[in-house]
Amino acid sequence: MDTVLQLGDFVFGGMEVPEVLPLGGGQRLVVQNFPGGARNVQSMGSDHAPITWQGLLLGSNAIDRANQLDAMRIAGLSQPLQFFDARYTVVVQS
Repeated sequence: MDTVLQLGDFVFGGMEVPEVLPLGGGQRLVVQNFPGGARNVQSMGSDHAPITWQGLLLGSNAIDRANQLDAMRIAGLSQPLQFFDARYTVVVQS
């Protein structure tokens, strides 16, 4: 089964789907250090790592497709990102 990778209306196909799509992240913590070595640690919840990848766009319309992705970056609007069974709302940073 082929991996579906879709960003907004843009569907990456075949060899355009990167071999690695990072998942996970960390835990956002607030740490207070007190005199004498006492410490208070509060968990503020999940802090997802940035979802990043790089790859090639293929075919005779590769420039048009690259421009479509760049237009998403320029607009700075939230876009749905879907791969495997994961769904995120993202903004294209670069």
